[in-house]
Amino acid sequence: MMIAVIAGVWSLDGRSSSSLSFESTMALGNDAAVACDSRPVRLGLVDFFWEATCMGTLSEAGLAIAVSEKWVRTVVVGLDFCPFARRELDGGTIRFHVTESTTVEDCCNALLDELHEMDGDAKIESTLVIFNKGFDGFDSYLMLVGAGEASLESAGYEGVYQLASFHPDYCFVDSSADDAANYTNRSPYPMIHILRGATVEEAIVQHPDAEAIPDRNIAVAREMGVDALEALREQCWFDEAGERLGG
Repeated sequence: MMIAVIAGVWSLDGRSSSSLSFESTMALGNDAAVACDSRPVRLGLVDFFWEATCMGTLSEAGLAIAVSEKWVRTVVVGLDFCPFARRELDGGTIRFHVTESTTVEDCCNALLDELHEMDGDAKIESTLVIFNKGFDGFDSYLMLVGAGEASLESAGYEGVYQLASFHPDYCFVDSSADDAANYTNRSPYPMIHILRGATVEEAIVQHPDAEAIPDRNIAVAREMGVDALEALREQCWFDEAGERLGG
């Protein structure tokens, strides 16, 4: 489980349909199995689909999944920005959903579809919705997040689920654009993370000093600096052999 405490707030910061679904519902090995059809391919903990070309080229959605999963593992978990995330990632209970929609309305409908998906499957602890076709600008992304919050409330899900926000150009209200602390929420793609409200509350209660997490993360990010954090995020686009994912 990742929680919206990564860099300074417990809930969503105020500034702060064509779709494909991929999910990790069990822990997979690190062994990679390549297929030249539409069968699943193993990459880390994620089942995604190999483009049916026998060329070893990831589809755009598959690329978004692979890069995002690596970012969660190497940055969010690797730097311990979220002390609650490792168990859920290793347990395979994080669902990854890619929507290629570019309008706010369609993307909000995609979010609602994911809420319904989580309603019907208790094994899904959280869902990371990835927008790989639009919302590159942070301001337009914030409009989407606001609309998503409104849709969640209108559908009667307030308190049942929470939304956390991540974007390549994420900038907290009281931060400058070049503040390294922003990298706690700077993801490879625009994303919205859906979390179960009850799980978030339980994690906060069980953590010995949950209120200290944001300050600790800010301190770690600033000590590393922008260049190091940018380089770490950029590495999410490459495999272990140094080859760029997706060709």
